Amino acid sequence: MGEEKTGGVLVISDELTASMYRTLGCEVIEVSNPDELVKNLEANIMRNDLSLILISKELAGPVIDQVDKIISRSKPYVSFIPSYGKIEKPVDLRKMLLQALGMR
Repeated sequence: MGEEKTGGVLVISDELTASMYRTLGCEVIEVSNPDELVKNLEANIMRNDLSLILISKELAGPVIDQVDKIISRSKPYVSFIPSYGKIEKPVDLRKMLLQALGMR
């Protein structure tokens, strides 16, 4: 009987955005449409090994009502992130992750 690992970060986003977070050591799920985002969010929302789930704001937009319902019963904290092509100013991904996890 091992203890469950906690504190993981899961990113559900498009391929390009996911690759940025993968380089930071995050677990990533690449999706190409809003329905895939909902399916993967639903499948991972109750995981005990996650502290944070980051999802693509642009992909969540068309299905925001479904996403909100799923988030309302989540164990980990869920936050929206911009897709890579939608970032208007430089983003310090490491700093953002640390703040989201309450480490800064």
